[in-house]
Amino acid sequence: MTTQSDSGSTRSGGSAVVEQLVREGVEVVFGIPGVQLMHILDSFHHGADRIRYITVRHEQATAFMADGYARVSGRPGTTLIVPGPGVYNAGSGLATAYAASSPVFQISGQINRNAIGRGNSLPHEVHDQLDVVRPITKHAERVTEADQLRAAGPQAAIVEALADSLPADAILAVDATMVGYMCHMYLPVAHPRSYLTSSYMGTLGFAMNMALGAKVGAPERPVVSINGDGGFLFASNELATAVQYDIPAVHVVVNDSGYGNTRLDQELNYGGRLLGTELRNPDLVKYAESFGCAATRISDEASLRSAVREMIAENRPGVVELVIDPLPTNGF
Repeated sequence: MTTQSDSGSTRSGGSAVVEQLVREGVEVVFGIPGVQLMHILDSFHHGADRIRYITVRHEQATAFMADGYARVSGRPGTTLIVPGPGVYNAGSGLATAYAASSPVFQISGQINRNAIGRGNSLPHEVHDQLDVVRPITKHAERVTEADQLRAAGPQAAIVEALADSLPADAILAVDATMVGYMCHMYLPVAHPRSYLTSSYMGTLGFAMNMALGAKVGAPERPVVSINGDGGFLFASNELATAVQYDIPAVHVVVNDSGYGNTRLDQELNYGGRLLGTELRNPDLVKYAESFGCAATRISDEASLRSAVREMIAENRPGVVELVIDPLPTNGF
């Protein structure tokens, strides 16, 4: 999506969004990065002195934080989220703001405009997305032209180690994380109903809760979820549920201190200009232990084999944190 600027040069839709937010006096945006938002995020670099971008850990929080900001400051709160699951996740916060007549402005990404409504199973694709938010907003519209606004290498080794650690009858739930995508390509699956993904929806935070449900449905089988640190913290409060109801699934968290997929996108395609993709995490082992889970931290793929096997053998809710460096761009 491009348009001509006032000077006659071509500008992207992302630039147009940021320019318009500046004109509207927006000072803070609460968001989570995603593939449909990368041009906007990159454009924030040009307005970084005027707009503060705050990365949160779940889309629901974007709406609640924007609502709190609006109620206290008297200025509209603004959010930036991916389409599909991002919009759904933010729905309760948006509905709360609507019920309280709080001025919250939600910006959602969208799939390529030429593919809208075609059912191509693109990441985050939802038909008639505006119908989801119309009942809980005063106004909702789609913009398809910028001028309308004014109106893997190391990951493969991890997958190999993971495959070696799993019994043949194990169930694996895979999140929208870099290691998860490598699992799609390289992990052998021996049995039906054993490999659980969010399909083309790419729902961040999916795997842990899916694993808990799977373990309830098949208590006799080992169940393991694969998560990034960002996705894990979407759902980690459900460790309390796992402990309360003794649901002994094992959750592997590959911790690279960031939303790795979108950070790599910025490294490769946006000149290494990082914004909104780096995370400061709690101590995940102590965090898991505070719920009553077993937890351990490892720092190499070789240790993953024994760590997962031992955690499965404990037969209690468990977390294995694998700390890795960000994926190097020369691996692509």
